[in-house]
Amino acid sequence: MAFAVHWEEHFEVIKGQLAEIVNDAQFANIRIICDDGAVAINSFVLRVLGSFKTDQAFNSQTSITLKGSKLENVYNILRVACTGEVLVAKEHVPNLITAASFLDAKVIVDALKNFKPGHALRFQWKNHYVDMKNYLDKSMTDENQCDVTFRTRNGVIHSHKAVLSACSGYLHSLFLELPQKSPVHLEIVDTDLESLTKVLDFCHNGEVKVITPCADIRDIAKALDVSELHVALNSIDQEAEIIEKPIVHVISEVANQEKTFGSFVGSGFFSDIIISAGGKYVKAHRVILSSFSPKFGEIFKKISAREAVLFFTKNTHSEILGVIDYIYKGRAAIEGTETQVRALLSEWIALDLLPVSQLIQDENVSGLPLIGGEAR
Repeated sequence: MAFAVHWEEHFEVIKGQLAEIVNDAQFANIRIICDDGAVAINSFVLRVLGSFKTDQAFNSQTSITLKGSKLENVYNILRVACTGEVLVAKEHVPNLITAASFLDAKVIVDALKNFKPGHALRFQWKNHYVDMKNYLDKSMTDENQCDVTFRTRNGVIHSHKAVLSACSGYLHSLFLELPQKSPVHLEIVDTDLESLTKVLDFCHNGEVKVITPCADIRDIAKALDVSELHVALNSIDQEAEIIEKPIVHVISEVANQEKTFGSFVGSGFFSDIIISAGGKYVKAHRVILSSFSPKFGEIFKKISAREAVLFFTKNTHSEILGVIDYIYKGRAAIEGTETQVRALLSEWIALDLLPVSQLIQDENVSGLPLIGGEAR
């Protein structure tokens, strides 16, 4: 059965996020320099206006100099991109036209072709939402226009930090943790491109059509913390939440494991991978995980990016982060029965190197220690 999921406040949320990240260095990949100062922006804000060639890519070092322009002109252009409207005093209109032409902001340039000098300008972009969604749809297959690259087990798709941050507080927090660079690489190795595309369609358009059962789409929405979609799909499927399992403490006699690696987990010290599951993440090291986990080793062989985020949508944070804790510290707390925990460790860990000496079930433990971050 087919259903349409609609997010009523989508446009207002996106506009609010665009306004929030203006001059935010963590999201910026362009610096515009004017006569009286500079502003750092994300290229998405101007691409919505039709600026730049579609094959032009940017990084955090890109600078554009607008000689003869004031910052106020640039901010007025950004207001159009973020809100779809702007009011400009007549004395500032000529400079606005010059700046818009230099930045090739086609929406503004085309609208001002018949503007009569000597008047104040009240600009309203009637098709703001539609044009933004059309641009987002077209850009999903073009890495040069985007600053986020998703890789699944059967394909690649692209998006924008500005939009994803508006749809997910967890991704917003995660982007702040990552080095200031473009693009960000997010690896989702346990899902397919079609299901991820549905989630991104929702983020980009505020609506998506799904066919039940839609567990894969729901799992991705949950992993990425796209809560509006996750809650809606839970309601559609009418599936009861999985009853939380008792927590099992996995205790090992690997005496030197925590002494050797324990201080590294979650610290970011020389880390080269961020691993996310169940709305929590941890900074880790590929060489350490690969040394004790053939499965992690096989996954990392497929990740070419030097710095990436690895998402798991089918495993809970207790399972994945518990495995990581065990590799680094030789002990962990993992939810599940003894059979389930032993099967999990056998799947992920080279037990000849890290043997499991003892499992102790403890139903009094209310939760796992947080070894990474979580949604804001």
